Amino acid sequence: MKSITKIQILILSLVLLQSPSFSQENPVESQSPIRHFSGTITATNNGVSIIPAFNLGKPAAFFDLSVGGERLSFDPMFRFGMNEKPWTFVLWWRYKIIKDKRFTLTAGAHPAFLFQDRR
Repeated sequence: MKSITKIQILILSLVLLQSPSFSQENPVESQSPIRHFSGTITATNNGVSIIPAFNLGKPAAFFDLSVGGERLSFDPMFRFGMNEKPWTFVLWWRYKIIKDKRFTLTAGAHPAFLFQDRR
């Protein structure tokens, strides 16, 4: 009987002596850059491109993605015909040189790949 009361007292004291605690904010995490990941999927019936000579002229699907931080981002653009064959891949790297509330200056570079059927 004494062992049961000791266990009960121990459990009761642990429950009653608990106090809420809050963790401190890690200074490294609070200064980490904002990360983002986003994307869109678009279907079109005519396969129009920014450059008229690269128009597909058939139904196509566009996959636009964006991943990056506060200033540097990677924004690949994948275009496929509805027959699941690749049409164009544009792999953008963008860097925001000036980022202000009213003005943003961005520099970007990309390799682009254009696929065509050879018969």
